[in-house]
Amino acid sequence: MKFRITLVLALFLAAFASCKKDGPNPDADKEILLRDSTYYYSLVLSLWTDRIPEPKMKSKDEIDLRAFTGNLSTAEQVLDKVKSYTTLDRFSFIDREGVVGEEIGQGLHKEFGLVPDYFSPDQTAQNAKLYIKLVQKNSPAEAAGIVRGMEVLSIDGNSKIDYTTQRSQGFALVNKLFGGSEKISLQVKSPADGKVSTVNLNAASYQIDPIIANKVVERGGKKVGYLAYTSFVEVLTKTGTNSYYNGLVQAVKNLESQGIQELVVDLRYNGGGSTNAAELLTNLLAPTKVGTGVMYSYKINDYLKGWGWDNESDPDAPFRSVKFNKENSLNLSKIYFLVTKSTASASELLMNSLIPHMQVEIISQNDAGSYGKPVGFVGLGVVDDYAELYITSFQTLNSDGNGDYFNGLIGTKKNSTDDIHHALGDPNERMFADALYHIVNNTYQSASASTRRSSTGQQIRPKAFDIPMKNDVSMSMFKFANDKDMPQIK
Repeated sequence: MKFRITLVLALFLAAFASCKKDGPNPDADKEILLRDSTYYYSLVLSLWTDRIPEPKMKSKDEIDLRAFTGNLSTAEQVLDKVKSYTTLDRFSFIDREGVVGEEIGQGLHKEFGLVPDYFSPDQTAQNAKLYIKLVQKNSPAEAAGIVRGMEVLSIDGNSKIDYTTQRSQGFALVNKLFGGSEKISLQVKSPADGKVSTVNLNAASYQIDPIIANKVVERGGKKVGYLAYTSFVEVLTKTGTNSYYNGLVQAVKNLESQGIQELVVDLRYNGGGSTNAAELLTNLLAPTKVGTGVMYSYKINDYLKGWGWDNESDPDAPFRSVKFNKENSLNLSKIYFLVTKSTASASELLMNSLIPHMQVEIISQNDAGSYGKPVGFVGLGVVDDYAELYITSFQTLNSDGNGDYFNGLIGTKKNSTDDIHHALGDPNERMFADALYHIVNNTYQSASASTRRSSTGQQIRPKAFDIPMKNDVSMSMFKFANDKDMPQIK
């Protein structure tokens, strides 16, 4: 771009200052400014800024943002237009409700606390039934007795919830389970005894505990640790570490104290979160040989480079390389990860950062492996915090310089099964069992051999059907301001 970014920044901030006084329609005025700021900050911060059309000039010192934004009604429409030029950016979004700060920054969720999905016992089937695959700790769903593996028979009295029917209706009814409703009534079937019951749920705030399971099992004369982790909640505050930091440290210490020789980390439902949390877990799991070498580095645009935001000699540069800082004694040469297409962002950062330093076995539900999001955001509160912009502004690269897994990290064991008929951490659960088999035999069993049998003797290898979600901010990687006093543009 040819316009002078520093001058433009000053003029743009001056325009914001002049509009702080509410006019006859303050919300409309704020929306106009939010539309303009969405375009502007995309120009300044986007990893793909060189692909975004540069603004027209009103004069040699004044840009015309409205030439790009003026015929659009909302900031979301502006962002969609920007993303149409940056073909890899399917991630940037606008947070009007402060969801990111609450869920990732504080671990505070406001929902039912369950995750449904469609499964069919027949790999060739085009239809499927709805099941609960995850129940978050401390959630209303857990308190009401909802457990993994329950079949959902009806939602608010409507039993037409099969995959084919709901797909034709845009999954409107099923999306209520993700928090699209304040209360809901479910008819469910227990996976233990087949008992059918009705459960009434009210959405409520709760403090998530992302450590679903933390245990040790023995296989082939080896002690195998298992850690199921659902969200990389921020582990640092402006005053130091928090309970999520202590929880991760204690979870790994628990496994370490029991003398584990192998480790399986279950990230199948972990859509990411804070880079600080990913760095902490990477340090805890890495072998001691990493020393203080590079864990990962950043790729940013030329504007941010010009401002010195990746200056390796500046301790305050927010995008300088992240170094290892291993303080515990866990020293494994190999590690297993269980992933699905819901495994994204900070989860992938963890795995990719470890790949140059140890044998990383990825057991996936499909050929692609994980989701594919090697990029992240810095959140910007704009227009007097009317909304927060999350513009994709950095890509992470491991110490080998690799980080182009936009199609996902590929599994070393493909076509495993998210076996909802067993609890997470049950050695008979298919994905965990596939890891245990490799630990004992140093090879993976074939897909046909790993197929389980039903009570009637019929072979079953469930097929999962993804529910498309709108604005799924859980599949994200966030760099928070308290990381390293990240410069904030207001």
